[in-house]
Amino acid sequence: MNTKLGNRADSLSMIFFLGVLFMNLAVILGDNHWRKRCQLQHELDRLSRIEQLDRVVIGQQDAFIEELKGLAHDYTKQIDGIKHLLQEGAGGEEGELVERDIRSYADEMLHHIEDSYRFAFIPSPALRSILCQTQLCCDSAQIQFDTNILFSDFSFMAFPDIYTIFENPLENAVRACGEITDSSLARRIALTISRKKNLIWVEIKNTKTNPVRVKHGSIQTTKLDESKHGLGIKNMKRVVKKYGGYSHVEYTEEEFVVTMALPVSFPASGS
Repeated sequence: MNTKLGNRADSLSMIFFLGVLFMNLAVILGDNHWRKRCQLQHELDRLSRIEQLDRVVIGQQDAFIEELKGLAHDYTKQIDGIKHLLQEGAGGEEGELVERDIRSYADEMLHHIEDSYRFAFIPSPALRSILCQTQLCCDSAQIQFDTNILFSDFSFMAFPDIYTIFENPLENAVRACGEITDSSLARRIALTISRKKNLIWVEIKNTKTNPVRVKHGSIQTTKLDESKHGLGIKNMKRVVKKYGGYSHVEYTEEEFVVTMALPVSFPASGS
């Protein structure tokens, strides 16, 4: 009798154990399914943004051509005016005044060209579009956007990958600066792209005040949609790794810095 009861208890224990096991498996599989759905949705959102920005690139190029035509007309007239001033300069004190006016005007004209079209001659359409869009966002949010672009030929990279490594950290930088409410603190983003021997170095710095959220060793963004937390940085690191590169993120209470190093013309491996 005791043996039968013992066997029955063992059977019930086994059934209970298997039930708990199946429940845990269901939870794990459900969680993995949810994560994959979130990643897929994020990728679809990214491709949608790429398509939208592609249209922006075409529109910007058309607008730029039209503006260049207008500038060519205006600057032709202005150069004629400078020639007239030179002809009127008679040396001595009057000539010095004319020269000073011409230098001042030339500096203003060059500053206008540099400020308005500093991204116009970047060979990569994707990078040019991202920088123009970032500049527009910074202008509307009163954020200072400093750039030091000494290298910009990313022809060895796939179009979507350029968006991933630049748009994600720049979008996060704009959001972080936009969250600065203290008017005495600077809202500033600084982008540096340079080449040292066979490595392309990218550094993106931005000021911040809100604390960085970290969950399970992964940096979380401040987006309202929690399913997208941290995916931008993860995707950036994934693409950099795909091209045999290195990426690093560091931050203090007042600054967030993203650094990337990419081999020049490195053939991309499978993701």
